[in-house]
Amino acid sequence: MKKRIKAIFFILILVCTITVSAHESHAGTTVTLKERSIGEIMGKYRERPFKIINAWWHDVEYDVEPSSAFPYTAGKVKDEYLQEALDALNFIRYLAGLPDDVYIDETYTDYAQHGAVLLAAIDTLTHNPVQPGDMPDMFYDIAYKGTSRSNCGYGHNNILSAVLSCMDDSDSYNIERLGHRRWFLNPSMQKTGFGYYKGFSSTYVYDWSRENDIKYDFISWPAKNYMPVEFMNRNTAWSVNLGEEYDYPSVNNVTVRLIRRNDGKTWTFSRKISMDDAGNYFNVDNDNYGIQKCIIFRPDIEEYAHNDIFDVTISGISKGGHSADIKYTVQMFSLLKPEPVKADKQEGTYLNGVEVALFCDTPDADIFYTTDGTMPTTKSNWYMEPINISETTVIKAISCINGEQSKVSSFYYNIEQVSKWAVADIEKAISLKLIPPPMQKNYRENITRADFCKLVVNFLVQKTGKSIEELLRKNQVSIRYSAFTDTSDKEILAANALGIVNGDGKGRFNPNGMITRQEAAVMLMRTANVLGITRTGEIPEDFADSDDFADWAKDAIAFVSSLKDKTGNKGIMSGVGNGYFSPHGSYTREQSYVTILRLYNAVK
Repeated sequence: MKKRIKAIFFILILVCTITVSAHESHAGTTVTLKERSIGEIMGKYRERPFKIINAWWHDVEYDVEPSSAFPYTAGKVKDEYLQEALDALNFIRYLAGLPDDVYIDETYTDYAQHGAVLLAAIDTLTHNPVQPGDMPDMFYDIAYKGTSRSNCGYGHNNILSAVLSCMDDSDSYNIERLGHRRWFLNPSMQKTGFGYYKGFSSTYVYDWSRENDIKYDFISWPAKNYMPVEFMNRNTAWSVNLGEEYDYPSVNNVTVRLIRRNDGKTWTFSRKISMDDAGNYFNVDNDNYGIQKCIIFRPDIEEYAHNDIFDVTISGISKGGHSADIKYTVQMFSLLKPEPVKADKQEGTYLNGVEVALFCDTPDADIFYTTDGTMPTTKSNWYMEPINISETTVIKAISCINGEQSKVSSFYYNIEQVSKWAVADIEKAISLKLIPPPMQKNYRENITRADFCKLVVNFLVQKTGKSIEELLRKNQVSIRYSAFTDTSDKEILAANALGIVNGDGKGRFNPNGMITRQEAAVMLMRTANVLGITRTGEIPEDFADSDDFADWAKDAIAFVSSLKDKTGNKGIMSGVGNGYFSPHGSYTREQSYVTILRLYNAVK
């Protein structure tokens, strides 16, 4: 886990420059702030969820790696990291009642990315960086636009965590104005851009391009009515930015009364307590950090909890010289609910092992799991990385957040052991449906006569696309249900009718008996004959143990060793090594499955 560095932010100080711009009228219509319900807020978050509590966990990755040394390269942050930062910014604005349609402007992102690289080059956090002696003028000019027109920070692992820190903005350096927060809540913002390199972040905020005017009485944070508790901590300052109709407030006149309805605890803020040892804070700032007329207060509170309700009353403010008090309520609620755990691999059978990644639709949730069949708790294994499974296992998992747990999710993985040489071919055969599901196990065991019949009949069905009945009709044969006294299995009787297998001559088939390699060769040749293949056109292999071949098997062994798999130019059934075929040797299930795949690839 990467060590966290204490985050530092400097406020974008452009007060004088933007005072005129901020009050320019727009050509579009006027819209008002929206009041959101809990359901609407939760629905909006689910549209594009992002980490809140654990936002700092992941590092930024690049499509093009930046360089903060000569020759300088701005690089390009992967889109997913820009998008999650934008999602957070828009969700923050949505909570405050503002339009959540800010989008990334490529020019702004170019400024911001150059700016982050410049800050990394001088290893200093500043809005007015000096030009390194070896940095080209063009690079510096672009980068300076990024640093001088952005919320800049240092010490975050990614842009998302930088955005969330900007929004909190309640450290001792920034609390007196909450400038970063106010830039994000600027109603006129329509576009932004992000940059990041070596811990330095840059979010472009110098934008008033929105066509519609946003009419508001006040903009508050935490948001009026309903506020996700995940955005609050005991050090988070509250802010209220007054709309245009209000006169500029004075720190000498404003009083804020905050009451926690749950227990009646009351905080009163005025100039008398600008800051105290308990953590209470109060200030009024009228400078223009995107928006003006900012009333700031922070209660000495241990924590915020789900269903905490606060009543806020602000007095000592006016409109046109007339008293105009503000009263509103904030109810804290848990945005993040523990959704059921999911797995990236479907339950089922896997060869030799499988790696399973767990996740859930709540980005910040912790996942706990077991692999021994017991029910998971918060004391079980804490999920950190994919789980490697090498034997049949049931994974049981829960997600946890805000003291709540999800229902238990279970995932069953059956692990079958297969020789390494056969894995790829068997996986391919399964994908082609050449191995019936009941036969996808016990791969290293010898195959029975019954199962080999099922295998070759299924092969004919899959290769031709015809049912068993259609195959029988095409070959002008029919099943004799009295053929054997020891089986009535349809696939075996169909294989017998098609001339692929016979009994022992005494009316029995011996379905549980094992087949030898030469018997398998005969059955494979006859299966190919059903498809009209009677000659291979290739030279058969010459085996050192050919004198051991049964007379009835010689032609079949020559046939299967010379019929080639067109994808690998191998005989569909070759020797066991050192020039031997081993006609009386056993035939395993995995060997038969590989053979069937080769036959499939040999037949047009």
